[in-house]
Amino acid sequence: MLFCITEAIGRSLKHQPVTIDGGTQNITDGEPFRVLNDQLFGLTLTGKQIKNLENLFRNGLAHNAYINPNSLMTDSTEGPPFHFSKDDVQIRLGSFYQLVEKAWKDFDKRRLPDWKDSQDTKIRSGNQTTIIVGSTAANH
Repeated sequence: MLFCITEAIGRSLKHQPVTIDGGTQNITDGEPFRVLNDQLFGLTLTGKQIKNLENLFRNGLAHNAYINPNSLMTDSTEGPPFHFSKDDVQIRLGSFYQLVEKAWKDFDKRRLPDWKDSQDTKIRSGNQTTIIVGSTAANH
C-alpha cells in the first residue's frame, strides 16, 4: 500500500521537476516513483535505484503479495527506508511508513482528482491504526 500511495502522489505531481543523478527530470505518468526525490520525501535516490524499486515492488507486491527473491522487507524504523546493495534491496517498512505518512501529511490533496475538503479518518483498534484516505485504507 505504501508504494500505491507513493505512486498516487507521484501521478498527482506529474511535470514537477526533481533532481535525479545530478540533473533535473520531470515526474511523469510513466515514472511516478521519481516523486521519491521530491521535497515531500526528501530522498536523493539515483535513477537506477528508483527503477529498482519500481521493478521489484510496484505491481507484484500490490497485486499478488509477491516480492522479488533479491529483496528483503523488515519492520525496522532504524535507518533510511531503502538500503541498496549490489544485488538486492532491503526495505525498512517502519521507516518507509513514516516517510510516506509525512509526505501524505504535507501533500496538497487538492491536487488529487475529486478530493473532498475533509481530513483523513483514523480508526484505532488496540495497537493498530487504520487511516482511511478516500476509498483506500492503510494499516500501521
